[in-house]
Amino acid sequence: YALPKGADLHNHLNLSILPEAWWAEAIKAEQTHGNAFYTRTHADACKNRQDPAVLYRTVQRATYEKLTECERNEYELLTKLTPAAWAEWLSALAIDKPGEGRDEFFEVLSTRLGDLGRDPYLVGELLVDNMRRFGAEGVSYLEVQVVGPRFMETDGRPIDEERAVQLLAARLSQRDAKATGVTVRFLAAVVRFLPTA
Repeated sequence: YALPKGADLHNHLNLSILPEAWWAEAIKAEQTHGNAFYTRTHADACKNRQDPAVLYRTVQRATYEKLTECERNEYELLTKLTPAAWAEWLSALAIDKPGEGRDEFFEVLSTRLGDLGRDPYLVGELLVDNMRRFGAEGVSYLEVQVVGPRFMETDGRPIDEERAVQLLAARLSQRDAKATGVTVRFLAAVVRFLPTA
């Protein structure tokens, strides 16, 4: 761990954040910037469902309020989860069970993260947390993929790319981020097999 290392390249930001770190920041979100998060703890037979019925998919308040009543009944506020549900939520954001692998990582985890990765304040804090963790292991450079960035306001309105970049840059200019000793650069992710590539 102490050996100096050059870089972590092609880092998928949202998928590199530890489940416990997502939890810690998400439950502080209401106090820090007025957002709240809900997670699906069970699936009912809701009609006209617009999204996949993936357990532990997490959405912010604005998304939750747009769901049908049936769908809202599937969700619980993160801060109100029982200890057992909390443990399941953490496990749902990790590759920790037999048979979980690449497909679970790329297809299911990103769905479960839902709106967590669309909150620029949350992502900024967790990027700095990752910088601390990587720096403690001797990494000096982090090259992060950010898809979009597809951030949104707490009321659900999309944040334009220029403002999203400004929010991340402002967070990275703070003293604690600089103190990590880790240089961060961003990659604009392009999924080559999509028609919009």
